[in-house]
Amino acid sequence: MSTYGRGLWTIGVDRARPANSRCAFPPPPGTHPPLDSLIVFSFTTHQPRLFGGLRDTAVCAECTILTVKNGWVTDLSLKGNLASRVTISSGMIVERDRTGKEVPLSVPNAYSETESQELRRLAGLDRTSPRRVRGVVLRNKQVVGVISSRDEWQWPQARTPMIYLANADQSAVPSVVQAGGSIIVYGYGFAPGTGATGVTIVVGEDTVATGIPVSRTGEFSMRIPVSQGPTQLEVSALQRDGVRLTIERGSITAVAREDR
Repeated sequence: MSTYGRGLWTIGVDRARPANSRCAFPPPPGTHPPLDSLIVFSFTTHQPRLFGGLRDTAVCAECTILTVKNGWVTDLSLKGNLASRVTISSGMIVERDRTGKEVPLSVPNAYSETESQELRRLAGLDRTSPRRVRGVVLRNKQVVGVISSRDEWQWPQARTPMIYLANADQSAVPSVVQAGGSIIVYGYGFAPGTGATGVTIVVGEDTVATGIPVSRTGEFSMRIPVSQGPTQLEVSALQRDGVRLTIERGSITAVAREDR
């Protein structure tokens, strides 16, 4: 609530402590649900409503829910009413059953920051809504409903892939590397694997390493030479895990070599 310096707003609130010890602030006027609530747009009723979580009636006994950690859904490719691909903005996509247990991903995913208007239509969102698509309810790849909210849907996460870049010369500034030197890419929270299920490193648009082994603890490291500078070096770590594609990105400043 803001006055912008032109007056004072007041609101009457019952200050008495309620039985559940939580402040009972009055709901906002109108019929629009709070932005931090979860809304499911059912493909059966074609109507939006509040979503009650894993025990919601939209989630049948054999249903699963696709959600995104550190990102959101930007597109949903359909063949009839079957999902053929889910596109996410960033982060990692996870599929869970009705008990919340993670299961193998049943639909392949891709990455794109551009959100399709068709997806917003499927989710019952207009162009101005600040909500994002946070989840998709499936029944054997059949789309049952689409879940949206303003904020990320928080789930306990078994692992969260991330990478960290540092100058390989430990005596130098970790966040800056000279051309002719090298960096070390550290990875955490990836799926254990090697070869085809290992990690691929891409610098800019160039693939510089493939099949990097990931330990049982989800970690890897790789030394990469740096040949150019000054530039902002963009590094991506890609991993295939079944039909799931995980991409994590990082950057480091590369400067021109200082000849002595």
